Amino acid sequence: MKHFRGWRSLVWVLYCLFFGSIWSFDSYIALPLDEVAENYFKDEMLLRYDIVMRDKPVMPFLPFDPNNGSVRWRNVTYTITMTSIMIFQYSIMVYCGWKMNSKMEEKTRYLSNALKHHHRQLFKTLVLQITTPTIFLFSPLIFIIFLPFFEIKLSFPAGATACAFSIYPAMDSIIVLLVVSEYKFAAKRMWNSFLRKVSNQEMKNSSGSNKTTQVPISVLSRDA
Repeated sequence: MKHFRGWRSLVWVLYCLFFGSIWSFDSYIALPLDEVAENYFKDEMLLRYDIVMRDKPVMPFLPFDPNNGSVRWRNVTYTITMTSIMIFQYSIMVYCGWKMNSKMEEKTRYLSNALKHHHRQLFKTLVLQITTPTIFLFSPLIFIIFLPFFEIKLSFPAGATACAFSIYPAMDSIIVLLVVSEYKFAAKRMWNSFLRKVSNQEMKNSSGSNKTTQVPISVLSRDA
């Protein structure tokens, strides 16, 4: 990380912009709405969404021509590009995790038991942080990208599936809170403090309402 401090931290921004630009540019170029794709998806779009594709910004993915079975290479290049980007990103994650663990093992030999325990927690966190995107990000993406090649007639809400990818950043933070004991204890203290404040406020509100509705017994007996 020492190589990416100060102005060098802009490398991370450029890194994300580079692959994001490739992804978006390839989606725009490789997934045009042509007559073949429009005729193939027309009935399904009318049935499921009651819309005409020409009136909406869509990017249909159709690897084979339904009329003669020929390969639509422009759409196939989209799959190749997306798969290459995902393999590259996943390889970086695995390599950095392995490299970090190797260096940690060398340096923790001379540390105290408490620090060794802390480093073991960090390693568990690292393993889970690699496993989580595999389950919630890469696996669903691979399923969606390669499903059309099997020519299975399957209809499911792809938009909702894509939105489900946003679960991954939350899972990444939850893993740290659950595995690293220091973060877990801090989160528990914050949660307990919040519950105490809510409970105290409810007690104040309930006691205040009891005082306002209380009627003296002498008044009741006089009315009777």
